[in-house]
Parts: sequence; structure tokens; C-alpha cells
Amino acid sequence: MIHNLVLEGGPSTPDLSNGESAVLDVGELEPGVYTLFCSISGHREAGMETTISVEQGTEASGGRTKITAMKWIGMRWTTP
Repeated sequence: MIHNLVLEGGPSTPDLSNGESAVLDVGELEPGVYTLFCSISGHREAGMETTISVEQGTEASGGRTKITAMKWIGMRWTTP
């Protein structure tokens, strides 16, 4: 079965078959809550989505925020 992973409003992985893997480079995220999901038709509606929380840490070089924690808030990943 084919799946992918999409950051809502952002980048996505290519469609992947069983056994394949990919890295989802989301760049620099501001602190907040973000939704990730599978965009294959019907998959998100079947529950293939999750949220992550990015928390602000200390300031890094160049005045950017250093992310010190990123955690899964919840995950619904069920099969129809």
C-alpha cells in the first residue's frame, strides 16, 4: 500500500511503498502545533494524521530560536 507524509501547508515526502523510507525536511519551524497526514485519497479521512508540538528553547546563533523539544501530541492511525 502507498503512503506519504505531509506537513499541512508545507513539504511532503514522495509516495512510498512498503519498505521504502524518506526524510521529511520541514526546515525551521516556529514554536507551535503542526499537523502531519497522509495525502493519499481517503487515508487522512481514515485517521492517518497526527499533530506535533514544537516548543521554544534558547536563542541560537544568528538570533534564531533553538528548538529544544518536539513531541507528538496525538496520533490517529487506523485502518478502515
